[in-house]
Amino acid sequence: MIISSLKNDNISKKVSDKNYNNYFTAFTGNNDNTFQAFSTIYSKGIKNYAVQQIIKTPTLTGNTLNDAMNELEKIHFSQNDIKYMQSLGVDVKFNNGKEIADFIKKNKIKVEFDKMGSKAAHAQWVKANNKITINHKYKNTTNPLLIVAISEAICHEGGHAKDGDDISSIKEEFDCLALNTLANRYHQRAYPNLFKENSEADILKNGVNLYTELFFAPDQNKERLVNRIINKYGDLPLTSPNHDQITDSAVLYRLIRKKRSN
Repeated sequence: MIISSLKNDNISKKVSDKNYNNYFTAFTGNNDNTFQAFSTIYSKGIKNYAVQQIIKTPTLTGNTLNDAMNELEKIHFSQNDIKYMQSLGVDVKFNNGKEIADFIKKNKIKVEFDKMGSKAAHAQWVKANNKITINHKYKNTTNPLLIVAISEAICHEGGHAKDGDDISSIKEEFDCLALNTLANRYHQRAYPNLFKENSEADILKNGVNLYTELFFAPDQNKERLVNRIINKYGDLPLTSPNHDQITDSAVLYRLIRKKRSN
């Protein structure tokens, strides 16, 4: 059974067909509410199911951290976005948010709100405490846009935690920034109405939203992305033990040149 498309709010989901024990794309869409199906037997039933599954806003319980972790498990990285990141030289460490959530659970990593060493920091991974810390200023937020941003920040820190070491590098930050960008891209497709808000929250304005803009900027050299990474992380070594894959990428070589010229 193959469902071609249900065009609605620029969203794509995967659902399980229990009768056939596999997965298929249930619907993709944009704005004109049309539906196509290559199944004469099940098209009506699947159409009704797919319509009910369209998510326009996150489902929130009022517990900020639990809601962020629940959103983390829903994140699906676009395969086209993954390929694009790889073309920039990114080593994509996870394929989706559930892999990150499962990794956190398996390794008993604590995820907590707390004060940060820097007021501008959104989140950090601390090996000594086996903990991902989120800036405490977001602790009691019920704003769904901030909650999905927190889940995106957890994606980033999950990339650091996967190493199991406390050594960072420019390449590691580059790879982890790509993870929160892939997550942000998913949320922008899943919850388009949320992203119509002009939030001034730092985690969005100078964090996850900003890096989506920089990674997917139309300029081939990604000059603003390179400058941003070097300005923030230029004091770090170029590579670290589990982030040493330097591919033939123009963006990576620009980072190398910028690093060496400092």
